[in-house]
Amino acid sequence: MSKFVAVSVEGELKVHGPSSDGNYYTLCGLAGDDPGSEQVLAAVPSGVKINCKSCRMIWEAARKLKRADFA
Repeated sequence: MSKFVAVSVEGELKVHGPSSDGNYYTLCGLAGDDPGSEQVLAAVPSGVKINCKSCRMIWEAARKLKRADFA
């Protein structure tokens, strides 16, 4: 099982970080299977890396936080 999530949007495959929220599949908030959208969950190709700019920006921002910053 991959630690990443792949979503095809209008035929373009984007690889995302996984969400820990039960409402979304991806770190950036894509549902991945939203009815009426062009989002389709896809198999994660072997050897890929995250190529979603939004997931990267979230990861970069989170790295600046420390455990002590949370209540």
